[in-house]
Amino acid sequence: MLFLFITRCSWWLLLSCCITANGFCPHDEDLQHHQCTCSLTHGYIQCSSLPEKCRTCYRYSTIFFDENVNILPSELFLDYNLFDYNSNKSFTIQFARLTNVSSNTFSKIDVGEDRTLSIKISQYASSIIPTRIFDGLVMQPKSKIDIEIFNVTSSLLTVEQYAFDGIKYNSASEFRFSILCLKDTLEFESNAGSILLPSYARIELYFSNFRQVLLNEHSFDHITQEHASKFSISFDRFQYATLKHSSFFDLHQLDQSQFYLAFSNFQSLTIEKSLFDIITQLKSSIIFSIYNITNDLCLPAETFSQIKQDMNSTFQFQISYAKNILFTTDAFTNISQRAQSKLSITITNSLDVFFTNQSLNYFHQEDRSLLDIWIKYGKNLIFADYAIQNIDILRSSTMRIGFQHSSGTLQMATNAFVNINEGQGGELLFQIMNSSDFYFRFNQSMTLERLEIVDRILTDNDLCRIIDIPAHIPIKILRDNPCSCSIFYLYRQLRHTLNPLVLKDLTPSCYVSLSLDEVEQKENKCLLNKQINNCHQMQGEVTIYIPDGICCQNSQQINKNRSNSSSSTSSIFILACFIIVLACIYILSREKRRIFIINIFNKYAFCHRHRRQKLPIFTADSYQQLTHINDNSLDDDVNQEQTSNKRMKIIVKYNAATEQTQPYLHTNRSDFISSNDINDQQNEDYTLQLNTNPLSDIENNQ
Repeated sequence: MLFLFITRCSWWLLLSCCITANGFCPHDEDLQHHQCTCSLTHGYIQCSSLPEKCRTCYRYSTIFFDENVNILPSELFLDYNLFDYNSNKSFTIQFARLTNVSSNTFSKIDVGEDRTLSIKISQYASSIIPTRIFDGLVMQPKSKIDIEIFNVTSSLLTVEQYAFDGIKYNSASEFRFSILCLKDTLEFESNAGSILLPSYARIELYFSNFRQVLLNEHSFDHITQEHASKFSISFDRFQYATLKHSSFFDLHQLDQSQFYLAFSNFQSLTIEKSLFDIITQLKSSIIFSIYNITNDLCLPAETFSQIKQDMNSTFQFQISYAKNILFTTDAFTNISQRAQSKLSITITNSLDVFFTNQSLNYFHQEDRSLLDIWIKYGKNLIFADYAIQNIDILRSSTMRIGFQHSSGTLQMATNAFVNINEGQGGELLFQIMNSSDFYFRFNQSMTLERLEIVDRILTDNDLCRIIDIPAHIPIKILRDNPCSCSIFYLYRQLRHTLNPLVLKDLTPSCYVSLSLDEVEQKENKCLLNKQINNCHQMQGEVTIYIPDGICCQNSQQINKNRSNSSSSTSSIFILACFIIVLACIYILSREKRRIFIINIFNKYAFCHRHRRQKLPIFTADSYQQLTHINDNSLDDDVNQEQTSNKRMKIIVKYNAATEQTQPYLHTNRSDFISSNDINDQQNEDYTLQLNTNPLSDIENNQ
């Protein structure tokens, strides 16, 4: 008996060892039926077929499907218990290779609170991300989903309509979808994503290492972001990008929400029209970033249009490491800013930047808002005639143009700034810092309240830079500025027309101490007329060159892509027409057939006309275009004539010593100007509080 007992125990132990070695999955008949291999020690399940259910998945951390599992049906993981809500907080699903993925594949998965689901696909051979693939996927508060596709082998990968729709986000949930390598082309169909993002929720879409990306009209539309939510789309390391009309349409942001769109390390970007169309911001931020583009960039009409900013919102368009950049007519148009909102155009490490006729048109600013155009470490900054037009700068708002650490020339056509309306403390500001060359050119008939140069010393060498400043404009200079020929030129007429007390407040200390005779002697010694003639001869006729070829190249690229895509369609159409013509000749060769065909044609033609009369007509959009405050009932010529008679204030600030910026500065006039005029300080109605770094709000919230 003892021998028999020992024998049975030995067989039982041997069988247990064999079962353990073979990876037997205990207490799960579905896994056993599909001969899956399980290891509780290492926490994984490996299968060569798809179990319909997995009741014990929560006991492991990973389930791996090998190359034999390459087709995924709908609602695949409906009966998979992935999480143990007592201990297991993360689970990973891995696929070696997928060739076909159905709609609703990942539907009705419930990711619990504080749980993380990772889906990793080594090779993806399908040509689509199917519609509603995530429909019904539930993300509980603070849950995370991370989907990674490492390699797409198909030449074209299409993100179909509603591909990212149907996900039920909750507060602080995070959804991340990334493709790390793509063979050729990535295309987003219209309505690929219409998303409602609740408070503190996050979405990140990341695509890298492919040839080209195409965003069709309304690829992302009807996006609503609630409090402190974040939506990020990034394209990295590719060649070409084409963004069609209104790729991003109807975007609504609420308190502290953030939207981030980035293109980096690529060759060419083609924007057809209206990249962002109808945007409403409330205490929120949008950042559109372009980094390291090797070709010239053209921004066509209405690239940014119908943007409404309110309550300390930020819209930042930033370009780093680029070549020539051209802003065409109405590149920025119909934009409204209120309550400390900020719109920033920041360009660094580029070549020439061109603003053509009406590049910035119909801006309305009020309540201490900021419109910031900042060019840094570049070459030439060029404004053509009427480049910036129809701008309202009201109620302590500021429009700032900066030119810093640049090696080229700041050129402004005589009528570069037209119909700029300033009121209740609104200011148009120039800042030129550590740049080698700049020239101010204003229309001689323009009447400005005052021009200030508050932190740069003007020497004799700066005379040619300021000779086109009208002599009747009051100019304020640093108190410690030496009495150079530039100083005597600026005040050669003002000393005869201004009140002595007013002149004393504007001029530097050395000028105040001189008598009238001494001033005249200094002016004669400077030979101002001769120097002015020399400057004009060296300068020659002012010509503003705008390279239209930048946009022509992009148009040719669009036409080339369209012709390649439609070549096969054209061939089929021509062949079909030839067959139809032959059939018509044969049919019409006999009288009876000819009468029969004519009767049928007349019948359907009548029906077609009858149906067309019943078709309803819809308006394209009910959005009201922003209108200029002076454009209610007057023509443009009348508006410009009235504007030329208005007294505006343009303040020019040079900062050659420092380039410090602080999140918030509290001053009497603005955070860019330090005024010593006590009367100005007493009469100031508003305290301007502007954020000189539009990104600081975002950084502080993170």
